[in-house]
Parts: sequence; C-alpha cells; structure tokens
Amino acid sequence: VKKLIFFTAQIGPHKNHFLVLETMKRLIEIDPQFKLIMVGENFSNINLNEMIENFKLKKNVKYFGRVSLRNLNRLYNLADIVLCPSLYESGSLPTLEAILINKNVISSDIETHKELSNIFRIQLFKRNSPSNLLEVILDTYNNKKLIKDNIDYNSKIIKQYDWINIAKKYYHEFKKLS
Repeated sequence: VKKLIFFTAQIGPHKNHFLVLETMKRLIEIDPQFKLIMVGENFSNINLNEMIENFKLKKNVKYFGRVSLRNLNRLYNLADIVLCPSLYESGSLPTLEAILINKNVISSDIETHKELSNIFRIQLFKRNSPSNLLEVILDTYNNKKLIKDNIDYNSKIIKQYDWINIAKKYYHEFKKLS
C-alpha cells in the first residue's frame, strides 16, 4: 500500500521545499511506503531534482515540473494527503482545490492557513519544523477516522463557497431590495 502525499507549488524558497524533503527523508526511514509527488513551475535557481538526489530520495520522491490541468487533477485524485507547507501566501488555492475534491490537507501554520482552519478542518504544523510536520503526517495517516471526519465536514462547508451558490444568494438579496 503506497501512501501518497501531493505537493503543488511553484518552486521558490517561500514554498518550503527544503523542509518537505528533509521531512520525507525522516518519514521514509520510518515507513518506506510513503511517496511524495511534487509539481510546479520553477522560476527560481533552485534545482529540485538535485535536492531530491542529495537527500537520497529518488525512489520515493518525484518532481514533474509544470503539468497540464488534466494531469494536475489526476495527481490530486491519486493523493491521500495534500501538503501546503508555504512560509507565506496571500491565499492558498491548493488547499481549497484539495478540499473541493475530498482530500485531507496538511498545511503550515501561517496566517492564511490558520484563517482557513477556522472554516475547514485541516491539520496545521509548525512552519519551520520538520519534526512537527513528520508528527502531523504520521498522526494523520494513522487516524482514518480523523481523515474521514475532515473530508465529510469539509465537503459540506466548501459548497457554501461555490460561486454559483454565492451568486444565487446575492441575486435573491438584491431581488428583495427591488
């Protein structure tokens, strides 16, 4: 049984790839069934494939660069958990995309993710702590009830944020005014 973690983000220091690879090195020592797939365009001078090699993770970690929307959707659907480890974000589209397709999410404890965790059930980890991320991943994978409860809850809540539903609500409110 493979345990697949998915991480989608452009490549850059603020996306926290180094911490993720450091965590994966420790995670694989505990359970070699874990796999990580990363996608995202590289606009930096970071060589992610070299980092994967240096951490000796080629067997368990794959970086595919930029992928089509079709393949992005496929990868999301293959994942057990979606990881959002950024050091800063103005928003977190991968978190919402993952919730929309019924995936459990583990995110760094930055303000954007904390705000989302007030609405949705997501697991937060200390943004600069590989050991805390490792602990959260293992705790999450070992608690199938938590995963199921999170997905069930989030699937109900995300519907409130559907643009069509929001537009209908506004339409009805404006109609009351006329």
